[in-house]
Amino acid sequence: MKNKLITYLLIVLVIVVWGLIFMRLFSTSKEEIKSQRVINTKYTIDTSILNTKYTLRLNYTDPFLGQKNKVFLLSKPKKNIKVKEKVQPEPIDAKYLGMISNKKQKSVLALIRLNGEEYYLSVGETINEIKLLNCTETSIVLKKGNTKYIINK
Repeated sequence: MKNKLITYLLIVLVIVVWGLIFMRLFSTSKEEIKSQRVINTKYTIDTSILNTKYTLRLNYTDPFLGQKNKVFLLSKPKKNIKVKEKVQPEPIDAKYLGMISNKKQKSVLALIRLNGEEYYLSVGETINEIKLLNCTETSIVLKKGNTKYIINK
């Protein structure tokens, strides 16, 4: 009798707790939710922070070695730095159409369209000074002169 009474009391308690949870979730209206949102679109930046110079003090003892850190001075950057212009490689008219693989012989042929003509190339073959270096299901790597081109499907 005692166990049944405790069971019924616990069931009622669980129903009350879940009822309170659902009441809290569903009792808020959309207007209350909108009123709780605060939108601040105006931001100001304190420019005095940007002009401040900071220095690091590195003269503390190392917690692992028990000795002071060595201070390294960084050299100032050189003023006359020459920037080399990248030479844009000439584009090639190539399109990767697909791949044919033979699992028994472990060979791969790539179907490539070069300048409007279609070719079957295996890795290492050269046509019109363009060499096929690598072939996967999604892309190929071609080399013309010293320039490598990656062409996706």
